[in-house]
Amino acid sequence: TSGSGAVTLQFGQGGAGGTFTLNAGALLAGGSVSVAGGDGADKVVFAAGATRFAGSIDGGVGANTLSVADGTNFWTIAGANRGSLNATSFSRFNALVGGSGVDNFAFDSGVLTFGGSIDGGSGTNSLSAGDVPNAWKLTGTNRGSLNVSTVFENIKNLTGGSGSDDFVLDADITSFGGNIAGSGGANSLAANGGTGNTWNVTGQYQGTFNGDTHFTAIQ
Repeated sequence: TSGSGAVTLQFGQGGAGGTFTLNAGALLAGGSVSVAGGDGADKVVFAAGATRFAGSIDGGVGANTLSVADGTNFWTIAGANRGSLNATSFSRFNALVGGSGVDNFAFDSGVLTFGGSIDGGSGTNSLSAGDVPNAWKLTGTNRGSLNVSTVFENIKNLTGGSGSDDFVLDADITSFGGNIAGSGGANSLAANGGTGNTWNVTGQYQGTFNGDTHFTAIQ
C-alpha cells in the first residue's frame, strides 16, 4: 500500500491482546504509517522473508512481543522497551525474539538497559552493550542478564562497551558456551563456584574458560 497521508493501523483493541503479522511483499511505503497495539498482550510478527516495515510500531499498553521469522537482522536498543529493527522504529515492547537467521542486538552508546527480555532465536546471535559500566550475569549456555533488568537467551556472542564490563558466571555455572569480548575499558571475567575450572590463557587478555567459553579484552 502506498500513499502520502498519515495512517495508523490499530489492533488488539479492547484489552484482549492481538497478533499483527507483517508478510513479505506487503510492506507499507509512502506517507506516515504506524502500527499500534491495544491494552492487552500484543504480538507483532515479521513473517518469513519480511525484515522491514516502512513505518513505526507501538506495542501499546501490556506485555508485548516483537519477533522475526528469519533473515539477518539488526536490532538497536534505544532505551527501555524501545529501539529499531532493521531501521523500523518500535516502542513499548517487553520481549524481542529473533528468528532462524543471525540476529545482532546492540545498545546505543549511553543506554544501560532494555528492561525486558531478548531471545536471539536459533541463529548465531550477538548482544553488544552500551558505552557505560556494565554488569553481566551468565546463568547458563548462551543466556544471562545485562545490568539486572535485561534478560537474554540464545545469544552466543557478547561484547562490552567502552566502559568497564564485569562478566560473572552464576553459582555453579561452568560454561557460557560462546564468545565474550570485553572491548574497551577495564574488564573482568569471574567464576562464582564450581570445582576444577580450567583457565587457558592464549595471549594478552584472551583465552578460554573450561574449553568452550572464549574471551578477549579481559584484563
